[in-house]
Amino acid sequence: NADDYQGKKGSTVSMGIRKAQFAPADLKERSPTSTAEKGFMFGSGKLVLEASLDKEVYCHGEDLPIHISINNQSKKSVKNIRCHINQHCELTMVNAQYSCKVARLESQDGCPLQPGSSLNRTFMLKPLAQNCYGIRGLCLDASLSKVTDESNLASSSLAESGNSNDLLGVVVSYSVKVRVVLSGMGGELETDLPFKLVHPRPDSLEMDKLKTEKENARSKGESRRKKFQAQDSVLNETFNASQDSQQGAYE
Repeated sequence: NADDYQGKKGSTVSMGIRKAQFAPADLKERSPTSTAEKGFMFGSGKLVLEASLDKEVYCHGEDLPIHISINNQSKKSVKNIRCHINQHCELTMVNAQYSCKVARLESQDGCPLQPGSSLNRTFMLKPLAQNCYGIRGLCLDASLSKVTDESNLASSSLAESGNSNDLLGVVVSYSVKVRVVLSGMGGELETDLPFKLVHPRPDSLEMDKLKTEKENARSKGESRRKKFQAQDSVLNETFNASQDSQQGAYE
């Protein structure tokens, strides 16, 4: 049977194929906006949190500004603000899904926000694979070259029909989560902003910027490894250790 013919190793060639998916040129741009509010049982007034992005589609290595507006008409004060970018992976073969944090920050700028006050801030995050050293379960684009660093975060899965239900295999999506922590027994208030992360087009300004960002991230990582030789745990302390502690706090 010709279909079962394996051939000899001396007469066969194997090669890897990399598939890069770009954002459609005619994609309608919109500005994702999300609002959440929280009231309290034994107090009047509400806490309103609004978050927005400038656009829906971002390229790898591009800065992602998050605009946050807080209107505190409750009797609680806001202690701090936390923002992080999540990569969501859905495995349609086994009907499972999980998430990984690829960028994060925590700020106390303007905090504590007292009752009857408002706050408007813009925070910058940058989802980049070179800054996610040591994170398990992260979906990456395969690196085929041993000379240049082609590793990127897996791009958002885009369906040609526009219907996300038509996607099969490993479906990747991204979202920004904004969380504010309240004082006392006020708890937390959070909201999500979905967006798309795609490859920049070849020979574009975004591609040149991505190469520069990769080189800067690699140089910083190498300098930290030289500084802390044989201490890989130190390299991940700022991200993984804080991630575990904060997850325990959230639970």
